[in-house]
Amino acid sequence: MRCEIAARLTLDQDKGDSVQLLIYDLNGKSKKQSKVFSLPRSGKGSNRLGLDSTWMFWGPREDKILVSISTSPPRVGIYDTKTDELKILKDAFASAYAGRPARPDGKGFVVTKWRDDSLDDISWVDWDGNEQPIAMKPKVVETGYKKDMLTWPYTFTSSWQGTKALVSSSRGRLEIDTDQLIAKVDSISSGEPNGEDFVRQQFTFPDSQNILRIVDWTRHTDRGDDHISRLEMLHPRQKGTQTFMDNDKLKALFPSPNGKLVAIRSFGPSYPQDMIWVVDQAGQVVAKMMVQD
Repeated sequence: MRCEIAARLTLDQDKGDSVQLLIYDLNGKSKKQSKVFSLPRSGKGSNRLGLDSTWMFWGPREDKILVSISTSPPRVGIYDTKTDELKILKDAFASAYAGRPARPDGKGFVVTKWRDDSLDDISWVDWDGNEQPIAMKPKVVETGYKKDMLTWPYTFTSSWQGTKALVSSSRGRLEIDTDQLIAKVDSISSGEPNGEDFVRQQFTFPDSQNILRIVDWTRHTDRGDDHISRLEMLHPRQKGTQTFMDNDKLKALFPSPNGKLVAIRSFGPSYPQDMIWVVDQAGQVVAKMMVQD
């Protein structure tokens, strides 16, 4: 099935939240609309993940769709395209490693679990919705980059290697063994000359060996600290660095399957406009597109 998916998320404090899935072919023609599914009642707290939106991923056999809903509380839905049913996992958020929550063999996926306003645990889930807790050593209790590595791994350098999900940055490394149900989080020393520079994500082009990366840093001013994110490319052969943008927008890298192009998604404060850039292995910007609200 070569189709695109979308979701219509409705938030209503009086009637309750709901979601509906929409399936289109690659020409934009509507193929299917699910029924409207009521979601478990939200708590009184603020939105735990900071925004109301949905992420969706096809299952391995394209008969299931994984829906991650970042409301308060967050929920994960497993939608069956054949039966038009949605199974809800409460207090869960699907973590996308290298852009996908599902393990390469398609047997299941990883979710973070939330309690009140805090990340509480992580679990391995099969496509029937059965959860198995993953032991975390040490347990992540801070609200900094380690929590972000678990919740938003796609904004770091992440990958699947067999049954293990790996996430890394210049400050730490996370390994989740979904067979042994064990996760290890390690702090590492930054190799950057400026210790405040935080290399959050990078991708090495296989042909040119140029390195596209995102560096987070802090600008100290009289008015306070500004948190900045810089997109740059290292050219090892020319021993130079090329800067594309340096502003307060969060950025994430999405390499193409053949490793020749990388799409960069920027999002955050209202100005400048959110953008998608595409950069090739030589450092040329081959496409730009504004993201509509």
